Amino acid sequence: MPHTSAQLKNELNATTRQRISEQIYLSGFKKSDCDYAKLHLTWATDPLSKDYYSALNPCFSYEPKTPELLNIHPCWLVRDGALPLLDGLVNLKFLGLKTTLILNPKLQALLPDYMQRESLYFDLISTDTRSKKTDKVLIYTVVNGAFSSPEYIEKTLLQIKKDFPKIKESDFHIMMLLRENQFYQVESDAVHPAFDIPKVVHKVMPKATLINESDFSRIKDFSNWSFFEAQESAMVIGDSFLQHKLLSLGASHLYKPVERTGAEIFKQSPLHAIRVFGPRKDVRTDLYDKAIETLTHLDEHEKKIKSYWVPPYSENPTFGCFYKWLRDELANG
Repeated sequence: MPHTSAQLKNELNATTRQRISEQIYLSGFKKSDCDYAKLHLTWATDPLSKDYYSALNPCFSYEPKTPELLNIHPCWLVRDGALPLLDGLVNLKFLGLKTTLILNPKLQALLPDYMQRESLYFDLISTDTRSKKTDKVLIYTVVNGAFSSPEYIEKTLLQIKKDFPKIKESDFHIMMLLRENQFYQVESDAVHPAFDIPKVVHKVMPKATLINESDFSRIKDFSNWSFFEAQESAMVIGDSFLQHKLLSLGASHLYKPVERTGAEIFKQSPLHAIRVFGPRKDVRTDLYDKAIETLTHLDEHEKKIKSYWVPPYSENPTFGCFYKWLRDELANG
């Protein structure tokens, strides 16, 4: 039976830590049992997709769990972005579930109407009460074509420069994680975003400090840092491990999370928490049906490539066309 955020918190608070651990273990997954193609989605988005422990039972829908085992625990925090979530919906991954689903609020519009009403939603917040001044800003993205486009990166960097004019450009640290695109195939003559995104960064923030993963791992104290994860419309990851890590190390969101009414706070580390709340009432309810109609058309015309949920779709199909349509639909609300 779906919970409200308050009911969920009361149930988890009334359950011993040992029992919660047993429930999560029983509803857990073995990556060795995963379908290789689906598991590769995790590898292709590392470190954002790294595992972490929470009483809210976080995992991706493509990890091999059964409804019977998932229903042992009162909730499931679905870490999916829009693309794997839609794949899970199409392949009935959520059929027969009685546990309460908790999803990224940016993805509410992608759910069928009944799931929108019955699900809860979450975001991450800092619980650090120390007085801090932002000295440095980390902006990071995954460069694979699906996580963010060059156009989005340019628009985002320009907006950040406008919103934070007092921060020196050299104090913006930009990390671009180059990964394989496991979400859709591109034309053979297309320019890879690995060429375009660095050009955009150099054009918009020529004095920004570029760092790699090794540089990032050597930073031990983020207490005077803010961060921004540059991902379009939560297309790939709905729950990013890197955000958890940064918040737990004392960093703060560059843009303060919006206020939420009726939210419950679930402590995740001494310095951050997961905030859980109910659905918005002003969200569209037609997007799921439109997406299914599109996918049905693709099935009938056999225009699938590489991945079920992001093949080409148009009168003259081009690779990634469905991905772009879904991205824009989510961005427009």
